[in-house]
Amino acid sequence: MAEIKTEFRYATAGSTLLLWMGRIMGSGLVILGLWFIFGHVENGLYAGIMMAGLGAGFAWYGHWYHKRVTTDREVKLAITPEGIRAPVAAAKTVPWADIEKVILVSSRPKKPGYLALGVKDPMKYEPTKGTMAMAKLNRTFGGGELIVRHGELDGSLEEIRAAILATRPDAPLVDK
Repeated sequence: MAEIKTEFRYATAGSTLLLWMGRIMGSGLVILGLWFIFGHVENGLYAGIMMAGLGAGFAWYGHWYHKRVTTDREVKLAITPEGIRAPVAAAKTVPWADIEKVILVSSRPKKPGYLALGVKDPMKYEPTKGTMAMAKLNRTFGGGELIVRHGELDGSLEEIRAAILATRPDAPLVDK
């Protein structure tokens, strides 16, 4: 029997749109800021500086995000017979024996969906700072400690669920 391994990376589909939105909005704000600065608005120096800075920030973020997702082709979520590897959440692979539950939270308007792993000892897997910041709160509401947002990945929640079930049909899945 062939080993089943499913890997998910950053999705690149929306990055070009964000790049161009950042360029267009950023350029517009920079131009408006310069218009304020150079006297077309009375006492507009500070507002102009703020708008120009905000515009430059929008343009920079769009460029940075596009570059990040198009050049970083590292695996962000791997589902293997040994366990689940999610470098965005923890440094080490979490073996199936230590996974108490896999919570799949679907996307809602204005809230991206995510995959959370409930594990016996999250510190054992060297969680990232961002993951640990939300771990206690997430655990309080019945979630897991190691969190991966699937909205940034190149697979849907259904594809992640199918990969988990293909690898471990007895996986402790919880849908929310």
